[in-house]
Amino acid sequence: MKNLLLLLISSVLGSSADWIAALQQAQTAISRGELVNAEQILNSAIDQAQAKYGHNGTRLDQPLEMLANVYQREKRYPDAIAAQQWRLDIWTAAGGENSVVVGRILQQLSMAERQAGKLPDAEAYSRRGLAIMTAAFLDKPAAAQAASDVADILIAENRMEDAEQMLALAQKTFETSLGAGSKLTAGVAAQRASLLKKLGRPVDPPAPLDVAYTSGTNQVTVPRILSRVEPQYSEEARKNRLQGNVEISLVVDATGVPMQIAILRPLGMGLDEAAAAAVSQWRFSPAVRNGTPVAVFTHIEMTFHLL
Repeated sequence: MKNLLLLLISSVLGSSADWIAALQQAQTAISRGELVNAEQILNSAIDQAQAKYGHNGTRLDQPLEMLANVYQREKRYPDAIAAQQWRLDIWTAAGGENSVVVGRILQQLSMAERQAGKLPDAEAYSRRGLAIMTAAFLDKPAAAQAASDVADILIAENRMEDAEQMLALAQKTFETSLGAGSKLTAGVAAQRASLLKKLGRPVDPPAPLDVAYTSGTNQVTVPRILSRVEPQYSEEARKNRLQGNVEISLVVDATGVPMQIAILRPLGMGLDEAAAAAVSQWRFSPAVRNGTPVAVFTHIEMTFHLL
């Protein structure tokens, strides 16, 4: 299992204290498992924002995403889908139907559809997301991750031939961007090899790994941040009030220096580049195994948040 280092990047833009307090109260309620209370707070915040900023105001995005997550935890998948579709309308109007943030929401919408058992709809949204990510991140990890997401749905639909082809695309893209020995390439290659065996087709031997360890597993400690540079909000993202998480994979080498930084789930509008540039300047106390510093593969989920 991947290890997530969670970070919060905040910027105060003169929002009302009531708005900030409401979202903080909702987050507290969610963390406590008080989902009905969180739902009520978020719906009230959405109503207020809609009255002030209109049905497609980008300020509605944060409470809508939180509300969708609440609904998913409550297994109210049709409601979660409706909230994600509203977010899709907001960002299609704000950034265009082929913007990266639209691609990211399509991935989230696909997940909600899959949880609802609607695999054809999940596949359709995931393929739309793949098209956007491929256009924006050709031969880069974000496109490979999107292809892998489609493959997972195809496997759930028992369409193994189609899934194998999609995994082949993901494997080639990860290999092109990160190398044959990266953990991401190896993970997709192993999944594809399993399908090839089921299909009775030959399997290539695995490539040697660049890094043998994953942080937090096999008696390997998690690298600890010693110093970090905070990413800067891009002007475009600030103007459009774009918020959310950028998921990054990286290798922290045995000296604590980040290497092989890869954006897996981007947001767009300059936030991905800002996140990668900042992480490249971080320094870590390296992971340790049996008393010896070792290089490890890990993930960071960086949250950009405007108050």
